[in-house]
Amino acid sequence: MPRKNRKKRDEYENEPVSADKKSKKSSRNKKSKIDKVSGPDGKKRNFIASIFHEMRLTSWPNRKQAWHDFWMVVEYTLFFLAFIILFDFITQNGLARLSEFLRPILSKL
Repeated sequence: MPRKNRKKRDEYENEPVSADKKSKKSSRNKKSKIDKVSGPDGKKRNFIASIFHEMRLTSWPNRKQAWHDFWMVVEYTLFFLAFIILFDFITQNGLARLSEFLRPILSKL
């Protein structure tokens, strides 16, 4: 008798699952704690409860990863700060020198 059930289970597992069956399976899931929150201002409490629920589902970095990310941000900030300062210096001084160089040439035209 167990052999018969095993065949059916194997046949069932190999069947393609239709969209209707997928939606039924997802609707069978247990309701979350968010649905249980109610009160006179049910919408606000539901929203706040959903925020805390999402915060619990979030995977937070450990201390080592957080420090690594912090130093990466500092490095990128310093790089772009130096790049912007260099670009600003070149444009201010370079354009002034270029205009001084071109002024006599353009005045002859």
